[in-house]
Amino acid sequence: MSEDRTTRIRLAAAAVSVVLALAAAPRARADEDLPYSLRQELEGLLRKRVADLVEQKDKDGIPYKRGAYSKSFHKVDENTYQVTFHQDTIEQDESAGPRLKVERLLLTLQKGPTGKWAIAKEEVKDTYANLYRTYLVRDETYSFDSFAFEKEGLRVRGGAGFLLKRFRHGKPAGFVLVADNLKYDYTPPPDAGYYGPLHHVVLKRDPKRFIFEPERLRVWCDPDTCEGFFGSVFQGLKKAAPGAGAPGGLQDRAAKTFEEDVREAEKSRRENPFAGFFRPLDPDRRTWSFRFQRGSDETRDFAVSYDSYEAMEVSVWAPAEVSGFWYSAPYYVYYSEETRKSGKDPYELELRPDAEARDYDLEELEGSVDIALDDAEAVEGDVTYKMKLKRELRELPFFISRRRLPGEERDVKNPRMFINSVQDGQGNELTWVRTGGASALVIFPEKLPAGKELTLRLQFRNLDSIVKVNPSYSFMDRGGWLPFVRFTDMIRRFDLTVRAPSRFKLLGVGKRVSESVDGAVTTTRWVSERPVSFPTIIFGDYIEDGPSFKATKLDGTEIPVRVYVDRISTQALDTRAFETRGTQKDFEKFVEELQGGARDIRGKQLKAIADQAANSLNLYREIYQQDYPYGKLDLVADPMGGFYGQAPASIIYLGFGVFRGEGRVASGLITGMGGGGADITKFNKDVVPHEVGHQWWGSLINNANFRNYWFVESLAEFSSALFVEN
Repeated sequence: MSEDRTTRIRLAAAAVSVVLALAAAPRARADEDLPYSLRQELEGLLRKRVADLVEQKDKDGIPYKRGAYSKSFHKVDENTYQVTFHQDTIEQDESAGPRLKVERLLLTLQKGPTGKWAIAKEEVKDTYANLYRTYLVRDETYSFDSFAFEKEGLRVRGGAGFLLKRFRHGKPAGFVLVADNLKYDYTPPPDAGYYGPLHHVVLKRDPKRFIFEPERLRVWCDPDTCEGFFGSVFQGLKKAAPGAGAPGGLQDRAAKTFEEDVREAEKSRRENPFAGFFRPLDPDRRTWSFRFQRGSDETRDFAVSYDSYEAMEVSVWAPAEVSGFWYSAPYYVYYSEETRKSGKDPYELELRPDAEARDYDLEELEGSVDIALDDAEAVEGDVTYKMKLKRELRELPFFISRRRLPGEERDVKNPRMFINSVQDGQGNELTWVRTGGASALVIFPEKLPAGKELTLRLQFRNLDSIVKVNPSYSFMDRGGWLPFVRFTDMIRRFDLTVRAPSRFKLLGVGKRVSESVDGAVTTTRWVSERPVSFPTIIFGDYIEDGPSFKATKLDGTEIPVRVYVDRISTQALDTRAFETRGTQKDFEKFVEELQGGARDIRGKQLKAIADQAANSLNLYREIYQQDYPYGKLDLVADPMGGFYGQAPASIIYLGFGVFRGEGRVASGLITGMGGGGADITKFNKDVVPHEVGHQWWGSLINNANFRNYWFVESLAEFSSALFVEN
């Protein structure tokens, strides 16, 4: 399902305006002593170079070149500087379709006799051309007499119909299909685990969530699998356009569907010419996805997908509703039939990596980041990574996380990652290319072998990475805010210096080893003596408190425990709009306060949370006979979350509802929003010990992949049960 319309839009950067924005690289760190006026003049040359590239258009009037420059200028002499420039060109390959060529140039900037600077020389240091985009061709239309497919619990049948093929790299990448009597059914395989009984319950409650009358079928597949489908799934397949037909009939529906797809692809190309370019799939990767659609509401589709690179190859996608918003989510995930019948060791299967974790193991991270200094929504970093490659590769993908709950304000934010420089361990510049607003590839000069230890230095700037909720609290995505850092990584050496506005309290990972204030900027350094999983940084204008007794390690060393609540969250909500059927003005005031994070959290509530955390630390120390792995534990209130908890290394986030008293929770009087009851009261009794348990189960011991996240969750829940019992 990686190439549907929703994903293409999500990957798009925003058309030509974003092409121009590629020049907005991070402020340089290597040459910050460069005079401001000189920097402006040099960058002016490069901005013009970028603008000139965008002005070049193809026969359809669409830009096909873009550029991005580094802001690290290397001085040769008083009149000469050199800088790295990346230039991307969309090429139309007759046999392979649209291809993106990436060139890394070394530009020499010189000051002439008149005192003006100019680009005196350009050298091509590296060229890479292995990124392709899917495309549709109107005359690649076929008719068939019937088709049938059955695999992984999915059974599809159809009569006569038409299909339009989709291509990438000159090879089939899928198709869209319209047919008479198009029907399907789905039942989890009997040997796929507990999904059978679960599916029975789901169907009883909402049968149309999984089975409905589809209007069309979209299929994505790797080239070999696609060719196999064309040879075995269809009967009487032959090249033939739908042609004219009776309104609403098969031919009419097929013609309209195919034309709609072609025009949508053309529209996407016009709106963002550089979106959707990816590497060809690895030769050994097998993937297919059947997506059934009805009407134009894409959030109510149903799909079954297979990917041989995933830890569990099969995923079943169905619509889900969260807070009134519909989105498509994986309902079931399980091993493929081939794997289930292979007799492979279950323990080895549990350790299979996710598709995005097959390339490298991140072992060390050291560097510095600036948070919300010159831009309240920007993160700027200069970070050196040490990693070990897990397989032979030339291209190394990386990204920043964009996981959000649908419908929330944070869903509006689209983080954008700008690369200033990527260097190897010897300081040599490496080629890179953007593959989306928040993703990119590093290109090595040649293939590197599996097992190679690699050092990369990345200078970057992420925009719209921070959501400012109110003047005292900002939200930063925790699931991968640093490039190259994934949720399940275990980083054995972590050393990060963080700078932020001095009016805020900075909280980081592991242990604060230094802190200094210089004017409006606070600088802290965070080091962990134990491996770090899921590192996070948070800052705010807080009130704080600690426990009434000590939490200690096995040798008696104290573990500092602090609870933090931003000051706006201590303000009370005016709930008259609900309690007295107030005026529209009362209601608008309530909504404004609510969106700003006013939560009426009292200072005295912090100590109770701190006591729970300290009690949990002491209990688990005795039960597991393993020390808490970090130098402190911070618990932070999240004013935008209700009843929830999340536990990165050494920091725990708690929804504002966790700070409510038991009586208020049970009565449902939660800031005038209803809710509550016995279940929530129970949740509040064990959410803190559950999240503290994650410091053992999730930090000391981590899940190998996302599909087995149940492992650390189950043991954290078991830990909280022991806490409640004790």
